[in-house]
Amino acid sequence: MPLPQVCSQDEGGRRVARHPTLFFMPHCEAALTDALLDANFEAGTLANVVILGNRFSGYQHSWALPHRAQHAGSGGERPATMLRLCEAGVVREMQISESGFPVASAFNDLGLHWFPPDWRQHLQGVPAAASAPAAASPAATGPVS
Repeated sequence: MPLPQVCSQDEGGRRVARHPTLFFMPHCEAALTDALLDANFEAGTLANVVILGNRFSGYQHSWALPHRAQHAGSGGERPATMLRLCEAGVVREMQISESGFPVASAFNDLGLHWFPPDWRQHLQGVPAAASAPAAASPAATGPVS
């Protein structure tokens, strides 16, 4: 098994996980996480990606709100790959409790995310780049499995 590594140059988040890899990304912008997901989606290596970071279901809920659809440019770029994977039910998410941290609000939206080996099968029939977020419904508010 390879030893842990720190990136020697800025890859803009587009690190391809050739081996099972834990990405420690709390408080990262959605665009950085989306770049990581997009790079591994394109490379076919999503099953190697595990992300400890902001909960994707929180982003999914936020982007389903009507004001985000109308003013997407003012609130950052829509994380299209992340939202597509969530909408397809590909993402597995486990919420991390904030109760063990000295300042509970510091990690109030933390989750562990991973992708099943058959993630591509879940994408059949899901548009490649939906321009509008999905409506907020029980099925669309959380990819948690």
